[in-house]
Amino acid sequence: MRLTKALKKIDRHLSVHGIAFSEFMVMYHISLAPQQTIRRIDLAQEVGMSASGITRLLNPMEKIKLIEKEVNPRDARVSFVRLSNAGVELLK
Repeated sequence: MRLTKALKKIDRHLSVHGIAFSEFMVMYHISLAPQQTIRRIDLAQEVGMSASGITRLLNPMEKIKLIEKEVNPRDARVSFVRLSNAGVELLK
């Protein structure tokens, strides 16, 4: 029960910046990746989500320009994600 309360408190503090804790964790893990770029499937594993779950979380983040998706020119099934300039600033 204490964890739930702590997460709600964190969410309240992050909501001032327009993000939730799950979005913060995604941004944090992207920032730790080499060249701040990570495959979506690796990001999903890092934050403990399914591939479809991470896609559902990333789509709105891309619309508000916190992240940018990059397509792998060699393999269309593989895509990468990186923080945008706005995402880097918000994470700071």
